[in-house]
Amino acid sequence: MFKYKTEEELSKMSATERDQYSADKRTHEKELMDKSIEEAVKNLKTLTAEQKAEVEAAIKEFTKDKEGISKEEFEEIKEQLNQIKESATKQTPVSGDVFDVIEKGLEEFLPKVKAAKAKAGEETPFELEMTVKAPVTMGTTAVTNASGQTIPVNYVYQNMNGQYASDVRQMEYIINYLAVGTTNKASLPYMDKLPTEGTMAITAEGALKPLISVSFELRYSTAVKEAGRTKISEEALDDIPQIMSIIRNELKYQHDIAVQTAIFAKVAAVAPGFVAGALAATTTAPSNYDAIRAAIYAIKIASKGMYIPNAALVASSDVYSMGATKDLNNNYVFPPFVLPDGTTVSGVRIVEVPDGVSVPAGTFIVGDWKKLHYDVYKSFTVRIGQGIQGNATAANIVSDFESNMYTLIGESRFHLWIYENEKVAFIKSTFAAVKTAIAAA
Repeated sequence: MFKYKTEEELSKMSATERDQYSADKRTHEKELMDKSIEEAVKNLKTLTAEQKAEVEAAIKEFTKDKEGISKEEFEEIKEQLNQIKESATKQTPVSGDVFDVIEKGLEEFLPKVKAAKAKAGEETPFELEMTVKAPVTMGTTAVTNASGQTIPVNYVYQNMNGQYASDVRQMEYIINYLAVGTTNKASLPYMDKLPTEGTMAITAEGALKPLISVSFELRYSTAVKEAGRTKISEEALDDIPQIMSIIRNELKYQHDIAVQTAIFAKVAAVAPGFVAGALAATTTAPSNYDAIRAAIYAIKIASKGMYIPNAALVASSDVYSMGATKDLNNNYVFPPFVLPDGTTVSGVRIVEVPDGVSVPAGTFIVGDWKKLHYDVYKSFTVRIGQGIQGNATAANIVSDFESNMYTLIGESRFHLWIYENEKVAFIKSTFAAVKTAIAAA
């Protein structure tokens, strides 16, 4: 068993004995450190076995070259591990994706729906709300419906991982390419960058210095709401898997598609057209792939490298026809700057747009999508309640109560904005126009 020596004991030892003591000391302290790491990681209850092994390996890798550490250093490492342990045990574990979180919330939420209905009365419209956002918080408070009646239940279930829900179709979702953020303001102020003001210049001492590249103006973005509703039967309140299917396949699915369409429309409205410049008359028999590539380089050249395109929107019909190109021997042909599956052109991702409206056949949009700001004001919310449906004609008005139905509403609020000076990070054009512009004489 190793025992630490005093200074007096060390002074009486020979050089060989001191070397051996130092080696034994390092081995002892390494064993103590490994044991402490193993015990601390073992008690991180919120981690899986694989995650524990990864944490332990990372710490050991960090400390493997620590030779002859002092007692103070060892105690400091031990204290840090204890803090990790305490922090982990205080967290509320939530596993899986956003739909797992919603399902867990429904298990506690639906009994409150039934209780609220009983308190509100047989034919009184009411609603309750379940929100998915970060961090984890649960609570109840009174709410007031559209009729001014106070309903004593409001339940908020929030997702701890803080990630905005992914596209349920498992396709490339344009939000992944944007500058994504959050805000607590319905009216978001920002200093807009306006076209070139000037550049650096030699000035006299005390003279007003010129602004470089841009001038600025205070502007505001107003949050927009993306919302929709669907119906469920009263029996569905006892069938959480069925409600989850409706939320996943109808509410959330349609919500995400609508958000993506709004993003496409925003860029289509501000993106300038293609200007060939130095690329004019440079390409023999240009293809649609050449047109996309020309737009990519037009953005890079015009911005002097400030904007680097990361995605191109192409209609499904055009994606198909581009991928169907064959040579005289019926072999598929792809240019050297295109991946074999046609999903990337000169390093830029091709995002297929199937609706035929956001990006019509024959057109495309290329851009540095990080210049478009998508700031979430209110995360995706699911509301459940009973109310009145129909139009102004009394004969056509039917209450959810009379039909044994409930209404599910899914909605979110967000900002979409772009600096004026950065709209040139995008190009919207037609394949025909670009190919004409770059075709060699």
